[in-house]
Amino acid sequence: MDKMFYDYLGITVDGTEETALKEINEALIGELDNSHKHYVIETIEKEIIGYFYLYDYKEHYKRCNISIGLIDKYRGKGYTKEIVKIICDEMFKQGIIRIGEEIETTNISS
Repeated sequence: MDKMFYDYLGITVDGTEETALKEINEALIGELDNSHKHYVIETIEKEIIGYFYLYDYKEHYKRCNISIGLIDKYRGKGYTKEIVKIICDEMFKQGIIRIGEEIETTNISS
């Protein structure tokens, strides 16, 4: 995986395994109260191409936010648009009616 993807996940590439595990654990703490859900994005051939998570999930208010990161070689090929559509369709089926996404201003294609 490329460094940008690790940066997106908040994992220190040059750190120790202990540091990486701590950072991953901190990222997943939101899973405990169901405010965050993390997912790996795979191709049909089971190759990991990225990662997305739902955060600020508020069932009562029927809203959530999404965040997506793709490995460099999969960027700019239309995968994000397809993934966002799939996520939104699934969330609408579950009763969510408002979905937000923050996009970096430097991310021209998104």
